[in-house]
Amino acid sequence: MAVAIEDTEGNTHIYDKAVKVVEQGDQYVVHGPDNTVQAVYPKDEVKKLVSDN
Repeated sequence: MAVAIEDTEGNTHIYDKAVKVVEQGDQYVVHGPDNTVQAVYPKDEVKKLVSDN
């Protein structure tokens, strides 16, 4: 699964090896293989979140 996150500043971050995205409180956490954390974004800084799943 791939995940693309566009932040409120217009930057797009792509995670090709993402396994899942989990909402934890006021954050999105992008998990990779073996339950590694690839990224953490505060929800109020995310404009758009898209996955191919």
